[in-house]
Amino acid sequence: MARPIEYNQEQVLDKVMETFWLKGYEGTSVSDLVDATSLNTRTMYNLYGDKNGLFRAALDNYHDKIMGDFFTTLKQNEGLKGIRMIFDWVAENEMMNGCLFANTLSECNVIDKDCLGFVKDAFGKVEAQFAENLTQARKAGEFNGDLKATSKLLLLIMQGMSVFSKTRPTKTERKKMIDSALTILSAN
Repeated sequence: MARPIEYNQEQVLDKVMETFWLKGYEGTSVSDLVDATSLNTRTMYNLYGDKNGLFRAALDNYHDKIMGDFFTTLKQNEGLKGIRMIFDWVAENEMMNGCLFANTLSECNVIDKDCLGFVKDAFGKVEAQFAENLTQARKAGEFNGDLKATSKLLLLIMQGMSVFSKTRPTKTERKKMIDSALTILSAN
């Protein structure tokens, strides 16, 4: 009887996520995923069904690992402080591959509707959390602008920075862009 293959599911999901993040959905082949994970095709299909199942697992992993930290920071740091912390993180960290969710939307013509819906819902949650932090800032007298428009604009700025980061701006350039963009918070 053959010995079952042992693998670390978290490491496999991280490799799958990294591969899709780097190459995109359409640019990632099953062979790329086999190379990245050291699993064979049969094992991957048994675990995740197909390439789309692997992609959805990658999106879930990204949501839990990357977006989870994002939400925790915003929820634990009320008002403008939490928003500023998120954008300072964006300025401090090179996101050379951009945001996996933004990258997914740029391939919407080849992505499964379930995966696209998942990404759109995630962006909706980000927007809602920005609105919550802005509501807290309003109560503290730090903000008096339009909650809905400003939360959408913050999401736009964040995603714009993730896409622009592919051009490899320096940390100083990223910081200046973020500082300039966040003047919208004090202008209201």
